[in-house]
Amino acid sequence: MSNLNDYIKNLAYKVSEGYLLFGRPVNEELSKRYASGDIENKEILKRVCELVNQDIYLSLFHDSKTDKSNINFKLANYNEIIDNNKMMEESMLDYNSAPEDFKSNLSDFILNIDAPDKKVDIHEKVASLNSIGHFESLLDTIETSFVKQAEEAYLEIKRDVRDLTVNGDTIDDMSKVAELFLEDEGFETTKVASALNLAGKELEEWGYNVKRGFTKIANQTIDANNEFFNPIFKFAEAVESIDAVKEIKANLANVKSMVKESI
Repeated sequence: MSNLNDYIKNLAYKVSEGYLLFGRPVNEELSKRYASGDIENKEILKRVCELVNQDIYLSLFHDSKTDKSNINFKLANYNEIIDNNKMMEESMLDYNSAPEDFKSNLSDFILNIDAPDKKVDIHEKVASLNSIGHFESLLDTIETSFVKQAEEAYLEIKRDVRDLTVNGDTIDDMSKVAELFLEDEGFETTKVASALNLAGKELEEWGYNVKRGFTKIANQTIDANNEFFNPIFKFAEAVESIDAVKEIKANLANVKSMVKESI
């Protein structure tokens, strides 16, 4: 039972971490894990949902930038996940019947949409859907690569936070110098601050005395060549790349909907 509890706790932590650091929707992530068998049954799914919601709430509550009077996030919803998986099972489509003749590409079809009086063969429209599908697969591969980069960088950040904490530095100082560094580099800082806070929370769970509050360190000149900033830079770069890919995928989904409606 102890091993099962540890497994459930670790799984919930990974899902909540994915939401807080990378913006992964928790219900989608849990649906994938449930469908793949990573979550073995409904009872475990229910317990994981409860822990995910608890972990996310506590992380946001302990984040100094969060309005504690109004903590909002998309809850892990057990019933929604079960319903989604039933729909997925009932709506499996045969994608093997796609035509082999890819005569048009995405840009060609967009031009055809803008010119409604032009006749477009149904096979060309279906081929366009296949082209979009290939592009979506490519974007998924790119996103996975950046997620891996972000996860590897986060592990380095946790290591550095551990070492600096042992040396007496505070989480708030680390967040401040990281923020100043990233601002100079032109990056958004919120998710890196969340990463540092999560690292501090995990260290506390391991029994470390994590100091908080600002000291004079936060006001010192930033040395951009310091090794501390290497994983910070890689993490911020990966996170912004992930956001960019998600935006492209959202735009592509709109085009795909237009194509389907025209068939």
